[in-house]
Amino acid sequence: MVKNRSKLYTHVKIMGHQINDSYGAASFNHKCNRVGLADRFTEIPQKINCETDLLLMEGYDKAINNIENKVIKETKTKQPKELSIVKSIPGVGKVLGLIIVLEI
Repeated sequence: MVKNRSKLYTHVKIMGHQINDSYGAASFNHKCNRVGLADRFTEIPQKINCETDLLLMEGYDKAINNIENKVIKETKTKQPKELSIVKSIPGVGKVLGLIIVLEI
């Protein structure tokens, strides 16, 4: 899922470069930065393609967050001490901490 979402992100980025629009400094990884993004395209097929990609990205965002939250909840229930220790390491967030704990 993450790989597919990344492909959509890259596709929208490439479409923007094709019309010489780099979307400024803001990343549209976050939903709040996606508002009005499709309106930058003047051609209808490009606009539809961008809107479709953004809708799919939103669906992947929800699914990925849902899975992450379930795994975090399960890990906190079954291995709270290990997760707490691993997350105390600087630079280790929730996802990397989960990977480390679940791989051990």
